[in-house]
Amino acid sequence: MKSTLTVVLLLGLGLASSLAAQNWQRVYPPSPQTGQWSAIAKVPGGSWLIAGDGQVLRSTDLSTFTTEINTPNVNWRGAAVRRFGTNSYTLLFTGGSTLAVTDTKLPGGYDFRTLPFGITGARGIACSTLVDGGCVVAAGSSILYGNYDNFFERSANTSNHNVNFTNGRLFVTGYGGGVSSWDGAQWLDSSASFADVYNVAFGPDGAGGQHYVTVGDAGAIAVSSSLSQWTTSQPLGLFYAKTVIYAEDRYLAVGQYLPDPTTWFIESLDGLAWSTAGTLSNDSSIVDLQFIDGTYVAVGAGREIWVRRAEDLFANGFE
Repeated sequence: MKSTLTVVLLLGLGLASSLAAQNWQRVYPPSPQTGQWSAIAKVPGGSWLIAGDGQVLRSTDLSTFTTEINTPNVNWRGAAVRRFGTNSYTLLFTGGSTLAVTDTKLPGGYDFRTLPFGITGARGIACSTLVDGGCVVAAGSSILYGNYDNFFERSANTSNHNVNFTNGRLFVTGYGGGVSSWDGAQWLDSSASFADVYNVAFGPDGAGGQHYVTVGDAGAIAVSSSLSQWTTSQPLGLFYAKTVIYAEDRYLAVGQYLPDPTTWFIESLDGLAWSTAGTLSNDSSIVDLQFIDGTYVAVGAGREIWVRRAEDLFANGFE
């Protein structure tokens, strides 16, 4: 295991301005706790929301946090923002059989609803960033989609884990490499990999075009330009990654070389050739990673919240 880590670390040395030299700061909690944070959302021009086991936290600066929702019996697995006007939005959180909703018309108040169709295993939720765009909930063997006031249900092509929005499409990813995407009108189902996959990013393919990239278990990284056919590889061995994003001209994923508990970041300019890009100081298993308004935020086990801010990079001589 250690020899594998050495090899991939050496691969990472050649990628200019990698994250290896850039600081991540754990901003919460003071010491690891039981449970986890599962999802990140940000109000346009306003606060951050962190959802997890029994709680949702709110923060304006990612330094101090207040409790937004306190529900000991509900573990929130999804967080999303749906825009329905220039300065209007709805916050949505999902967990188990419950949907929590609030908007600019109900400041400080939440409407707690039972999800339709007998859903009891709701995980992630994501909404289109377009005004009045739709939302999708990953819920085990079912997918909910549409307006949060009027969801429709469809069967998942596999048991699904996660959902995210990129390049005008909402993606549901899951067991056995299943990927389903919705453009607001039609669904497209495909199989990306031999292993479970998590999240989809969109960006350059290294040849002048663009493609979709998804990461998953057993080192599986899959790419596709059509969403119907995927090419799968294992560029860094048995690296288990739970999330991937495209930000600041590169793909970034985070995970572990199990059973080693060390959390590694990996990065790529094209989604094909990957290299390591540093570790977190704690053995924190990251569940969600976001880049919003110039700030990276990662959350996961031990109820940990990690932040990398643009001003921290400038202070250390990065541009």
